[in-house]
Amino acid sequence: MAAHTTKICLSLGRINGPGFGQYASLNRATYATALSTSNFTGNKGGPDRGGRGAFVRRPRREPGEPRTEKMDSQQDWSAVYPSAASFRPGSVPLPVRMGYPVKGGVPSEKRGNLELIKIPNFLHLTPAAIKKHCEALKRKPPCKACFSLYKCFPVYLLDQMGTAFIPRGNRLTFSFLPSAFCTEWPAGLDSDGDLDKHLPIQIETTDYVSAGPSVRNPAARVVTLRVRLSSLNLDEHAREKMLKLLGDRYCKDTDILTITTDSCPLKQQNTDYAMYLLTVLYHEAWKTEAWESEMTRADRREYIWEDSASQQNVLDTLARMATPVPGEGVGEGVGEGEAPPREVLLARPEVQQYRDSVTRLKNEGESEGATLRYREAVKKLLSL
Repeated sequence: MAAHTTKICLSLGRINGPGFGQYASLNRATYATALSTSNFTGNKGGPDRGGRGAFVRRPRREPGEPRTEKMDSQQDWSAVYPSAASFRPGSVPLPVRMGYPVKGGVPSEKRGNLELIKIPNFLHLTPAAIKKHCEALKRKPPCKACFSLYKCFPVYLLDQMGTAFIPRGNRLTFSFLPSAFCTEWPAGLDSDGDLDKHLPIQIETTDYVSAGPSVRNPAARVVTLRVRLSSLNLDEHAREKMLKLLGDRYCKDTDILTITTDSCPLKQQNTDYAMYLLTVLYHEAWKTEAWESEMTRADRREYIWEDSASQQNVLDTLARMATPVPGEGVGEGVGEGEAPPREVLLARPEVQQYRDSVTRLKNEGESEGATLRYREAVKKLLSL
């Protein structure tokens, strides 16, 4: 048995310290306690187990043969990777290597390689697995709308089902839709013009596939909404106000307004925000404020020839000429030698040509081509 002894030591010391200009002797007693443990047992083995015998460590099992060495080359691979999962080196019988080669060597092997585990893989998308997925989809109920097919099924599934898809801009047009699970394509959407007429709003998004620790990409949240201004129900006042609110987001050549949103963290949130902005712009364009009644023709964004001073000058000049065109109908109440009415004068081809040349000259600015067109229109209008 073990015996414990405690020793107490008394230490007396003498310390000299200054006090009132002289050194005084101070006595200090120091007590120290020491604990000593002595083991007098004669058992040099392990601890006492109550008569159960000595502890025996089990031998470590030898590692068995890797699974990759026992896998059959003709086995069902979809059973090994039935769904998306991280890379498992013991389940992939391929000499895969990945990583930065050190000192001109080769990349690290698959066992214990974290680079292979971090990135997403497509080991569950083998041709055999895709075929099984397609067979399972054919046995399911049909979709509600066939034009949303490309949202329900990936492109590789559509290819396996024998569907021929043709990209048209931002859309996918399907030349054949399996009737097993899809409705027929709407009869009124046969061309791009029909699509633009009935579905004028186009929403463009981008998905990114990259090798990294996360499948998310911050740029995937950006949403671009495009719509033709002519497809909106706007009068002259609403269209003018809409153009001022849009600013440089409107392209005059293509008549398309573009709204890009990236403030929200998610793609769906930015899509809802873009639709909200379009709705607000539309309703604000139809509002008429009190100060808008004070606007003059000079405050307009574009020059309009109708009811302008140029139009009135043309009518006055043609009225003074007072030469009715032979064979041209004049309105009732117009006597011989009187000028044709206003509607007849404005419908003349030379007047229409003059109106177009003046409008283009005012809106596009002076150029050599615009000046030549204006000169020819004036000569034709005055019969010079």
